[in-house]
Order: sequence, then structure tokens, then C-alpha cells
Amino acid sequence: MGRIGKEVSKVFKSIQRDIDKATVYALNESAKSALVHTIDKLRETYNVKKAGINKLVKIRKATFKKQEVVLSFQDKFMGLQYFSARQTKKGITYGVKHGKRDLLESAFFVRKDSNTKKKVLRGVFKRKGKERLPIKKIYTGVNPGKVLTTDQSLDRMTIDFFKIYEERFYSKLEYFLNKK
Repeated sequence: MGRIGKEVSKVFKSIQRDIDKATVYALNESAKSALVHTIDKLRETYNVKKAGINKLVKIRKATFKKQEVVLSFQDKFMGLQYFSARQTKKGITYGVKHGKRDLLESAFFVRKDSNTKKKVLRGVFKRKGKERLPIKKIYTGVNPGKVLTTDQSLDRMTIDFFKIYEERFYSKLEYFLNKK
């Protein structure tokens, strides 16, 4: 292989590296955007904070060696504190769906973490009787893991993903190729 062959090989390797960079970037950004769109759609129905859903969703990002993105959803019910819960004299009011609020009598917030002594909201609790203890944490019937993995949600997420992926991939590829 002559001098020209080595330079051509070097250029092709550089182009392949740029394609890999654009692919990884587009995969990660598309997965994040598709997930955000799906969560926003969920929030149109349910009166839930984004922080509550984000704790139950994990994104394993793509790398150069492993060019795939994995979204995983925990199969857990959400605590009542994520549904715009407010303390009143009678208990806790909350709204699971938009436009309707309910009252949970004699419930209360626990705001202290016993290990760190910080004022952290741990959840909504209710006593199991007249005694001080035991107390029970209150959960809603909403499971974002199940809601986000229905066929309709997955179809919407897949369509969003591929639409965004195509835009981001070509945009980033053009950027990397013109950078030199």
C-alpha cells in the first residue's frame, strides 16, 4: 500500500469515526426527547410532578462500543406526595387526575430523614389506629411503569424516537464532517 492508499484509509477511518459520533449523539438525544414527549403526554392526564416519574425511569446511554439505548421503567406505584398533595387541618388533599381533588383524612407528611436529619419529604403517611405507631405510607393506584409501557405509549415513543433520530443524526453528521 502506497502513500496515497494510507491517506485514503486515514480519511475513511476519520469519516467512520464521525459517523459513529453522530450515531451515538443522535441515539442518546432521541431517546431523551422521545421519553420527555411521552411523559408530557402522561402528565396531560395525571396531575403528577416530573420528579416523581423521573425517579422511576432510567436511560442507559449509547456508547461507541455499544450503540444502543435502553429505557427501563420501574414497576412501582407512586407515592401520594407527587400528586400535588397539600397539608390541611383535616388531612392531606391531593389530585390524581386534573380537575379533581380528594381528601385523605388524618394523613400527614413525613419530612425528616432519620439517617441524615435533613428536611426531606419522605411521603404521605396515615396511622393504623389510635396509637402513635405504626404508620403506613400511602400510595396511589397509578403505576407509571405500566402506563408508559402500554402499546399506545410505546408506539408514540417509537415514532417520536425515529423522527428525532433522523433529524439529529444528519445534523450532527454534517457538523462533524464540516468541522475539519
